[in-house]
Amino acid sequence: GYPSVAELDQLLAGFLMSIQTFNYTSVESRAKRQRTGFMLVPRPERKVSKWWIFFGGNGMLALDWVTFASNLNKYGKQRGRLDTTGYLLLDYPGYGGSPGKISPRSVLESSVSAVQELMKTTENGTKIEINLLGHSLGSAAALQLAVALHERAIVNVTRLVLSAPFTSIPDIANEIFGVPRNVAKGLLPHLWDNEHQMSRLVKHANLMQQQQQQQQ
Repeated sequence: GYPSVAELDQLLAGFLMSIQTFNYTSVESRAKRQRTGFMLVPRPERKVSKWWIFFGGNGMLALDWVTFASNLNKYGKQRGRLDTTGYLLLDYPGYGGSPGKISPRSVLESSVSAVQELMKTTENGTKIEINLLGHSLGSAAALQLAVALHERAIVNVTRLVLSAPFTSIPDIANEIFGVPRNVAKGLLPHLWDNEHQMSRLVKHANLMQQQQQQQQ
């Protein structure tokens, strides 16, 4: 297991960061669920204008990102940057202490709720930047979140970074086990269709670019 949040906070002092719990409520299938994530913020405390939200691979927990995030922050300090970047770490439903079961829908709705709560509690009248990083399964979680945030007019994601992405679970089943894609689609409970999500995101990005050109 991991140390307590208080113990982690002491350990992170050397990286000029502080860790705090982040409580939010998500609505999934008309049921409300109380969830807790973690925020890593600069130390000494200052207003955060740029947020990165991390989504891990299958089996990863939110706190698995602590070392990565703290090293990013320390690297920025070594380069002389006065960093105003914060990191939001979330467990998928059914992972860590997060209630529920993992599915594309439960991950999406809990993630959207987390972003809405983050914006409500941290903006304070100042526009903040939202960036997403997803690894493996997390690339699917980050991609679908970027699409939903735009389509629901919540916020436009500034940067989306995908590490070890994949097209879909049926494609993986076909590539590794030779299962026909149509058969896999009928058997698998969750498809995680990233190819479809990416096409939606590209469509939105092109539309935004056209609108910006018209305004110039």
